[in-house]
Amino acid sequence: MSVAWHARQSGLDVLLLDAAFAGAATPASAGVLWPLEALQPDSPYWPWLEEALPLWADWPQRAGLASEAVGFTHPGLLRLDAHPGELRRGERWRDAQESCPAGAWVKQARRISPADWQQALRGALQDMGVGLMHGRLEALPSSSVAEVGEGVAFGRMVLATGAWPVAGMPAGLKLCPVRGQMLELELQRPWEGPVLHDGEVYLLPVSGTCAWLGATLETVGYEATVSSAARTQLEESASRIRQIVGPWVVRKQWAGLRPRAGVGEAPVVGCLRTHPHIAMANGLYRLGLSVSPAVGQKLAAWAAAGAELPFIGSH
Repeated sequence: MSVAWHARQSGLDVLLLDAAFAGAATPASAGVLWPLEALQPDSPYWPWLEEALPLWADWPQRAGLASEAVGFTHPGLLRLDAHPGELRRGERWRDAQESCPAGAWVKQARRISPADWQQALRGALQDMGVGLMHGRLEALPSSSVAEVGEGVAFGRMVLATGAWPVAGMPAGLKLCPVRGQMLELELQRPWEGPVLHDGEVYLLPVSGTCAWLGATLETVGYEATVSSAARTQLEESASRIRQIVGPWVVRKQWAGLRPRAGVGEAPVVGCLRTHPHIAMANGLYRLGLSVSPAVGQKLAAWAAAGAELPFIGSH
C-alpha cells in the first residue's frame, strides 16, 4: 500500500493486486514504529528505519487521515533490559521517573493502529484512483503482461508479498514465515506511560486499561494459530513489566506471520537482475510497518523514473 500510495503521488497509474489487502502480518502486529529486537550496529535495516521515521511524522496527514482515526500516537518507549554501555541508535539513558525504573529511553518511538491504518489507507488509495484487484500472482511474468485473470499489462511491477513466495523468484531467496502471538490485557489500573520493552516481550498501552503484550518468535511454517504454551511464555517473561503496571486479565490472543528472508536479518529490496522491470520489497520481518514509507518512496521513485534500482539484501 505504501508503494502504491507513493507511486500514485508520482503520477503513475497503479493497480494493487492482493488476496487480502494487507490482511496477514499488518493487522496482527502491534504497530510500534521502532525496532522491538536488538539490531546489530551494521544491520541493513538501520538506513531504512532512519529514513522512514521522519516520514512517519506527517504521513497520515499527507494521506488525508486524522491521527485519531488511525491511532497515531507518540508514547515513546522504555527498554528495561538496557545498560548504559549497550544503547542502540536513537536511545539514550534516562533516570527513574515516577513508576518507571531507569532504562534506555526512545523518545521518537511512535505507534499506529495497524488495522485502522490499513483500512484508512486503502480508502485513501481508492480516492486517489488506485485500482484494487483481488487475486494472487502465482509466478513471475516473463513479459510485461501478468497472467492475472485475463492478463494485466504493466511497465513496472513491485512484489511485496510478505511471507508468501511467487514461483520464479531467485533460487537463493527463501521467504520464511515467523509466527508471533500476542495477548490483549485488561489491566487493573490504566497505564498511561510509554511502551515497556524487556528482552523478548513488550507491553503496549492501547487505551484506558487495555494493553497488548507480545510477542513470540516461532518458526512453524504457515500456521497462524494460537497456543496456551505461548500465552504462558509471554506472561512468565513479563514479570518485570507486571511489577510496573500491576495485575491484569488476558482478554484475547492472536497470531500473525512475519516475513523473514532466509535465516538472516537482511531485507530483500530492489530490482531483480533476471527481471529488470520487476522489483521486490520483501523480508522486512518485524520492521515492515516501521520502514514502509521509506521503502514505498524508494520503490515508487524507481517505478516512475525507470532507472536501475540496486538490489539490497540477500539475492
